[in-house]
Amino acid sequence: MINCLIIAETSVIDTFSKFFKRLPFTLACVATNCEDGLNAISRYNPVVVYIDAEFVQKSIVELNKLRYQCYFIILSDQALNYEKLDSLTFDIMIRKPSLATFLQGFEKFGSFLCQSFLHKFEKEEEDEYFDLKAGDVGLDGYRIRYVDLLYIRSWGNYVHIYDIHGEFTEIRATMKICMEKLPSTAFTRIHNSYIINDQMIYQVKGERVYLIDGQRTQIHIGVSYKQNFLAKHNVKRITNRRI
Repeated sequence: MINCLIIAETSVIDTFSKFFKRLPFTLACVATNCEDGLNAISRYNPVVVYIDAEFVQKSIVELNKLRYQCYFIILSDQALNYEKLDSLTFDIMIRKPSLATFLQGFEKFGSFLCQSFLHKFEKEEEDEYFDLKAGDVGLDGYRIRYVDLLYIRSWGNYVHIYDIHGEFTEIRATMKICMEKLPSTAFTRIHNSYIINDQMIYQVKGERVYLIDGQRTQIHIGVSYKQNFLAKHNVKRITNRRI
């Protein structure tokens, strides 16, 4: 459910309250003055705030501080100059709209939220990939999901990128470029020639790391990388994992 707040005179609140009973939005709180309204925003953390234009003009400084916390829909029956409110205002609506007008505004805001969520999910999905663009590596780019990447091996002027199925792709790139494009929280360079997926560690034994794959891949831990690796992974807690 999406929390909403109304800051307006009583008659306007009564009109909007009837509309909210028909919608999947929650009217978390109402306020008839700006001071109570500002306190309610801090307390209830609403997604959208319907606020009378008169209150906006009286508390523009305080409201601007909250513009990244919620979306403001200004209620006014006059054609006011909203240039100063451009960064604050999501939409403008008459104080006592008809149900049809209110639903049009609701549809506009709902569409905006859907687009925002879609963009967020697309960005999160994009962030789940190890992505070498063509400009990074020469003529060809390369892309693989983090969860499918087992380890990377340096091979001269190239790298061999091994997936969880044991197959590899040869790409013209450096280990430095690869490390810059991988999240350090999930991948570790353990040797001049190897980068591993931390989630694929099966066992650490002696100077070797064993990975979870059909071939029980073993990779030697380089002397200059050993201390950082042991500190990062707290090897004492790494035990055999079921596969």
